[in-house]
Amino acid sequence: MPVGEGAGLRREKNQTGPERAIRMTKAQLHTDYARKPDEISIRNLILKIGEFIRLIIGRWYLLVLGALPLAYKQYSSAKRVQPTYPASTTLLIKPQDIAKENKSLILVFSRLANSKELIKEILLEREDTLGVGELIINRYLEAYFQHDTLGLSPEILRGFRFEHDDPAQFTPEETKVFKLVVEKVTSPGMSRNGYLNVSVDEALGLITLSTSTPSEELTFLLLRRLRQKVERLFFENTLFAQKKAFQEIFEEADSLAEGYRKAYYALNKTRDRYERLLRTLRDSNDAKVLYLHDKIIRLEVQAELYK
Repeated sequence: MPVGEGAGLRREKNQTGPERAIRMTKAQLHTDYARKPDEISIRNLILKIGEFIRLIIGRWYLLVLGALPLAYKQYSSAKRVQPTYPASTTLLIKPQDIAKENKSLILVFSRLANSKELIKEILLEREDTLGVGELIINRYLEAYFQHDTLGLSPEILRGFRFEHDDPAQFTPEETKVFKLVVEKVTSPGMSRNGYLNVSVDEALGLITLSTSTPSEELTFLLLRRLRQKVERLFFENTLFAQKKAFQEIFEEADSLAEGYRKAYYALNKTRDRYERLLRTLRDSNDAKVLYLHDKIIRLEVQAELYK
């Protein structure tokens, strides 16, 4: 046995168990992390990527021909998409002292706001923003004829216009179209069908008005008129509405002011007669003098009360 080999065996024999285990583990790690035949270096990876890019560039016409049908399909889908302009506004109903009363008020109010009669009033009103009293329903039809013809019923002829704003004077064709439009506006549908919606949050007392049409002008026109109608409903159907109370106070104050002006005018007129009469009569106990004196006192009290 060679000397070196014997020395190595003696060293191995003299090694403890943990030392031999560490040496075996290092050898195993060296074996596990050795490069395998199917692995590739970073340099080769970069070369392969370059070859792939050159292949794609050389076959660019195949890519273009393959992408044309997909691009045309995407373009057709985007072309059919119609723009929509949603908008909403939120009203806060001032809570009453009792939460139950506030909830009842909100529920009754929401039913009034969602009625078809309210929508009919809006459609038959006239819009004067352009200086021409144009019916809102005609503005509605024009917007859909221009931006979303498919959104209207096929029974409505293109370019149809209303000539009357009173349902009692409608022609048979106007009656039919009016029913179709009212049904469309009051029925949920696509996001741009002009549906006028009134949603209610009973706990917070919030009323949200919303609509969406293919025309920005039409969206804000319908939303503005809906809000005006909703506020009018609240003021007219709520017993303690602030605006109604202030209006009554204003009318009462105006009446008192008018009464004060009349009483003050009569007072000055009576004083002038009284002073002229005193200058012509020697006896201040004359019946006319006493009558005018009493009248002046009454008018002074009346004017002060009006004031």
